[in-house]
Amino acid sequence: MDCTHVLVDPPLTQWHATRQAPHDLATFAQLAKPSWPGTACPALAGRIVAATGHQPWLWHPGILAKDIAAARYAATTGAVWVHVVVDHDPLEALSLDVPVVDGPRLSATTLRLHACPPQVPPASLPPADPASVLAAIAAARQSLTGRLAVDLNPLQAAWEGLSETHTLAEQITMVLARLRTPILDPPTVVFASQLHRLPAFHAMVAQFLEDPIRHAKIYNDAIGQTAGIRLRPLRIEGRHVELPLWALAVQQPRQRVYADTREKGMVTDSGQRITAELTLAPRALPMTALLRSACCNLFVHGLGGAAYDQITEQWWHAWTGILLAPRVTVTADLHLPFDVPVADATELTRARWAVHHLPHNLDRQLGLAGPDVDRKRHLIASMGADRNRERRAAAFDEIHRINAAWAELHRDYIAAAAQDVQRCRDGMANHDVAGRRDWCFALYDAPQLQALVRAIAAEPPPSSPGHFTLDRGEQAL
Repeated sequence: MDCTHVLVDPPLTQWHATRQAPHDLATFAQLAKPSWPGTACPALAGRIVAATGHQPWLWHPGILAKDIAAARYAATTGAVWVHVVVDHDPLEALSLDVPVVDGPRLSATTLRLHACPPQVPPASLPPADPASVLAAIAAARQSLTGRLAVDLNPLQAAWEGLSETHTLAEQITMVLARLRTPILDPPTVVFASQLHRLPAFHAMVAQFLEDPIRHAKIYNDAIGQTAGIRLRPLRIEGRHVELPLWALAVQQPRQRVYADTREKGMVTDSGQRITAELTLAPRALPMTALLRSACCNLFVHGLGGAAYDQITEQWWHAWTGILLAPRVTVTADLHLPFDVPVADATELTRARWAVHHLPHNLDRQLGLAGPDVDRKRHLIASMGADRNRERRAAAFDEIHRINAAWAELHRDYIAAAAQDVQRCRDGMANHDVAGRRDWCFALYDAPQLQALVRAIAAEPPPSSPGHFTLDRGEQAL
């Protein structure tokens, strides 16, 4: 099936970016790099910057939709689209579920293309061996011969002939860029683990350390006032006050960071002092606050990010009194087509009802006519008023003989109804897997992805300008 739902809120025609230059745009531009060798980054100076991003894993079309919308906005306004790679979150970056068909039944199995140590983010890991990944893809094809419901060729091609990279995050970013090429040019990317190089990041950390207890209370108040979103509050434990930062080290799990109020420095949750051997990275809320306050004019979120950024805005404004660049929300549901039955509980109930009632109601179901139909209707109509037990029993037996004769004559129709019950049982078992929207976007064919592009671009292009002339009188956000 095609794209069943696209959300662009507000519509592309109503996207409004701030017109002023973000105050850390020059440094942000230095961090920007092409996602594929041989391509060039567009100049950011004097341009509207629309940012979006996600963790580096083989993500689904709902995340791809953000890139499509950002690219559409950039192409029609002259803005620049930048994808921020959130590479400091640990995750199973190279595991993906694929659909498998066994007869009428549909299921999902997980392919692990490369083992990622738990709790170690992709920014801190070396690249995977492409030959090993390609071997894992080949092994999956072999083991699932005749049952794999999708084409793994695009995924295989994306791993062939890869250029060298320094980290797993960079490598997956390159793979994702290749996978997007049928519908999008390779994006300009910035890795979140490099945001510590921004002057705005150093200023933010300095503000945390000026009064960490006050900051932690403001942060905790903000997350406590937003219903339905769970975030763990920052800890205030004696001389140590938690900061919304991560400490990263090569091939090591990330660590929480605390302000040491006695010695005026920072330590990790293991007590290690923050030194040059550790890289600081912002957590979710300060990361988008940093981007929206110092690096971009517009931020494109998915549903989850948009929900969390309600807290970001409340926390940031309460702490600094400064507004952030606007945000918009984009997502999509895209389903894979499967040649298997799919049904819900209502359909199964109807099918069971039909099997039970059909043998007694073939005349009505099939629109039969003739003497037997007239006789059955007369018997049913007269039975209710007849008080003679023997006549009522005889009438009942005659109705059953008529129904039985019809059932024999139309046994194929009754058998089909029984088969429909089994089809619905299979369809119920398939329902959840067939309805999934989180398959890797590389598992969808080109026409489906192109249909997603058309759905997002269905509106007229936005009219807001993608270039700006800096007005020195404008107040920085």
